[in-house]
Amino acid sequence: MSLMIKNVITGIAFVAVLALTACSNLKTDVLLEKNSQGFAPQENFQAIYDEIDYHRATQLYLWATPMIVSAGARGLGKYHADGQENLVSVAYYKDKGTAGILTANDTVRYVIIHGNIAESGPLVVESPAGMHVGIIDDNQYEYVTQYGLVGPKGSKIAEKLLVLGPESKRPANTKGYRVVRSKTNKIMMGTRILRPVKDAELGKQFVAYPWKDRANPVTKYVEAKKDGDVFLMTSFLGMDYWRELHKNLQDEPVQREDLYMMAWLKNLGIEKGKPFNPTARQTKILKKAATMAEQMSPVMSFATRNPKARYRDDSTWVFPLMINVDHMDETGNFKQFNQRVDWFWEAFGLAPAMKSVTPGKGSAYLGAYRDLEGEWLNGSENYTMHIEAGAPMKRFWAVTMYNLRDRTFLLNGTTKMEINSMKKDLIINEDGSVDLYFGPEAPEGKTPNHIKTNRDVLWFVYFRLYGPTEAYFDRSWKMNDIKKGYK
Repeated sequence: MSLMIKNVITGIAFVAVLALTACSNLKTDVLLEKNSQGFAPQENFQAIYDEIDYHRATQLYLWATPMIVSAGARGLGKYHADGQENLVSVAYYKDKGTAGILTANDTVRYVIIHGNIAESGPLVVESPAGMHVGIIDDNQYEYVTQYGLVGPKGSKIAEKLLVLGPESKRPANTKGYRVVRSKTNKIMMGTRILRPVKDAELGKQFVAYPWKDRANPVTKYVEAKKDGDVFLMTSFLGMDYWRELHKNLQDEPVQREDLYMMAWLKNLGIEKGKPFNPTARQTKILKKAATMAEQMSPVMSFATRNPKARYRDDSTWVFPLMINVDHMDETGNFKQFNQRVDWFWEAFGLAPAMKSVTPGKGSAYLGAYRDLEGEWLNGSENYTMHIEAGAPMKRFWAVTMYNLRDRTFLLNGTTKMEINSMKKDLIINEDGSVDLYFGPEAPEGKTPNHIKTNRDVLWFVYFRLYGPTEAYFDRSWKMNDIKKGYK
């Protein structure tokens, strides 16, 4: 179990103590010593450089979060495609593959394809007509485009997209293709089938192949393995994190906005075009920084200090996705560094449809990590969540439970990790409200509305609204905090 995992379970107070302990290797009073001229004595120069590189390394670790999650997603697809990483259409639905996806939705069928334009050249993506929502993101999960129900043609018309890489030349005669460009060579193409049973075969029509092979296109389609191990997107920690970061940097052009980061990485032994062979000093700093950054990430994600993240002042529910999707900034004066860590530490993928601003369109997310009293949601306790009548959604709502440690489905020995408003046996109160229950055992007569927890395992939930309506946007609809005990 990683240090991050171990200490998230004990709570934020202990995380803060551990953070101070991790920094104690260099004594501040010694580093602040000055000679008669007011400067550090020469014998402290190296210690100060160690401190500089350590602090930079913690921020580099956080900066790389979406890139490393992207690597984990590719690893997940590779695992289920028997070693093939690119241009394999992998479908996930109620299987162990889905259990490895960060904050997945149990209601939809996922079909995900990864590509590398540096290897294949420009890629064609075929989006079929039908009830699905699709996105294309680059290797840092910056948004490229969306298609299907949320695309410019809508759900009734199939379309073909041509995805160019950062250095691709636009081919001649692209009539009939919607042309988009990615800032990176590696891209993720993913779609969610909204009617997974009725449209089970729809995912096979979502394909991607090189432009040069368009006359005879071939896309391998596989279903995620039902058995075997659960491959986690969060599999890179410690020195493995740095190794994967170095590997990723070799495949991509450096973005101008990341040039300072490249300079910092160079001092830590990570450089484009050169092997990763850190010195003993660099290794010590990288390990220490990874330990600290693995404490920072869950605090930034599960205890955000952004006041705009609160859904309402009378609720602890928050918006987990605070990124301005189109530009990754809020005012044009800064990049959303904290919001980027917040979202991608616990989720993957980014598109406007995931953060709807139009009533009746796309989806909306709210997250709850602690109960009414501010304590972590603990699998040993019983809880009630009261959903007020008239939930603001055009399609349906869904409440999904996740393991706080891995941010994936809480594997509780049952097949139920989610309850949604389409559930045929859902118990609805006379006034139209709904009570959901979380605990090791269901309250008597309430099994349809219960999700089983694992004792001593911390958890959290997402409340998703598909087609959120005006009462969500103006926040006139109340979200009640999760309360300890059964109603």
